[in-house]
Amino acid sequence: MAVLLGLMVAVCFGCGDFCGGMASRKIRSTQVLTRTQPISVVLGTMVALVIGGHPTSGDVIRSLAIGVLSMIGLSLLYRGLAIGPIAVVAPITAVGSALIPVIWGVTFGEKLTGSIAAGIAIVIVAVVMLSRDSSEHGDERIHLSAVLLALTAGSAFGFGVIMLSNTSKHGGVWPAVMERFAMFLCAVAFNKARNYDRVHVRGRDWLTIAANASGDTAATILLILATRKGLLAVVAPLQSLYTAVTVLLARFVLKDRMSVAQTAGLI
Repeated sequence: MAVLLGLMVAVCFGCGDFCGGMASRKIRSTQVLTRTQPISVVLGTMVALVIGGHPTSGDVIRSLAIGVLSMIGLSLLYRGLAIGPIAVVAPITAVGSALIPVIWGVTFGEKLTGSIAAGIAIVIVAVVMLSRDSSEHGDERIHLSAVLLALTAGSAFGFGVIMLSNTSKHGGVWPAVMERFAMFLCAVAFNKARNYDRVHVRGRDWLTIAANASGDTAATILLILATRKGLLAVVAPLQSLYTAVTVLLARFVLKDRMSVAQTAGLI
């Protein structure tokens, strides 16, 4: 069950992040977040009420901290997607979000069989291959900035997954709701601090924003359930496969070119 949930997380995150990157090409990433998070809170609350649960004070603290990390990670990721190739930025972020929880899980007692360890290694190799830029030209300074943004975003996501796995089972999926609420507050505060002007979002762009919110909310809820069903060191690499979804969407929607290495990585 944990494996299936982990793969479902990958699909939802991949679709959501692709839409978030598209929206960030038209308005600032933090302005995207101030619009996606209220939608996420509403959607998450509806699911949490159906599932039920009573979060502890520790769950609340962890969830708010995860929200701050997620806010940092998403802001950096969307900025990286806006200035660099989606097929490069997304996979690099996935490497960090996968490796850090694996190292954490193994360090604190999770035991892996040989086949599981081999599977984790294959996933990491795949996302590295997916990180190969198919273009031969470009502004190296912009690409370097995008890579650094992706690495930092991946680290933030990785520690967020670790904290999410430590929330109590009695809390249901309320941590996902509280995380999104914390992200919304952070985004609003950041926009005000930077004096970003309010921007008008067109109807078509709202569809992209709503798709982003729906994908990320579903992924977070499924990730909570997955980490409670299986090992963190197994679930984290599986959810990092969202990069394959993002790359495929970039290929067929944006007509981005794919190198031989990227194709092999997908396989």
